Amino acid sequence: MKDEDTSGLVHWHCEKCKIRIAVIDKEESELRLRYKDLVIKLNWSDEPCDNDTVNVLCRRCAWSNIVTRKQLKSGFVNGPVDHSVKK
Repeated sequence: MKDEDTSGLVHWHCEKCKIRIAVIDKEESELRLRYKDLVIKLNWSDEPCDNDTVNVLCRRCAWSNIVTRKQLKSGFVNGPVDHSVKK
């Protein structure tokens, strides 16, 4: 599975079953998710905070995939993410 295609888009894969759940366009600062007629586009360039997260449930296995804005900016989304609840 290639994480980056020829157009510079980074593919975000489910941590558990490895299907593609979204595409990241670092150049446009956008996260794009599409499933049938549902389309979500998140633009993170206008916000100053790096600590917020995006949580996408996998449509195949229902795994909760979490990525931070810092990971989106760097394009590193398929690495380990701490799923523990902060107290």
